[in-house]
Amino acid sequence: KGMLIFVDDGSAVTYDEYSDKPLALQTGDVVESALGPLAYTYGNYKLEILYLPGATRTDRPLPSVEPAGPEEFSVATFNVENLFDPSEPHPTDPPIPSTAQYKRDLAKTADVILAMGAPTVVGLQEVENVEILADLAQEGSIAGFDYEPLLIEGTDSRGIDVGYLVRGDRATLESAAAYPAPEGLTSRPPLLITVTVHLE
Repeated sequence: KGMLIFVDDGSAVTYDEYSDKPLALQTGDVVESALGPLAYTYGNYKLEILYLPGATRTDRPLPSVEPAGPEEFSVATFNVENLFDPSEPHPTDPPIPSTAQYKRDLAKTADVILAMGAPTVVGLQEVENVEILADLAQEGSIAGFDYEPLLIEGTDSRGIDVGYLVRGDRATLESAAAYPAPEGLTSRPPLLITVTVHLE
């Protein structure tokens, strides 16, 4: 059974682009000769490397899920982790994305939704605004499913919210309501939608 080990190069450098990192890894890659002091704090192992290790890369195609059949529907949830557009206003962290980064993030997110079988309903977390969901719905790989975006703004200090994409060729979005917790306990309140699914 595997375990998670955080690896740190000890520098304070921040990389805005994944491709700028001196060693950009993905799941399945094998790290070789990582040498440095090992610590265990807050339930996690941490290794501060003394020099850049080597790595053997693996080709891992994105797994896919079978689409729902004509008498079925599917629901998925997806944390898109700080999906911001390249315009102001923008929080201090993370850095504002470039237009190219934004387009890349949309394309990658759409490809994952397609690989999930283009679910009838997709719940998304950490989205800045409904316009981003509208842009996502128009991405080439999922544009043919007529996804309808839905997001109700919360009060999160960084401006991220929860939202939905409802597949318009298989369902109709009937209503939506946010349910803030008492005394502002949740900055991204639960978002309840009512959907009518059209089975063949």
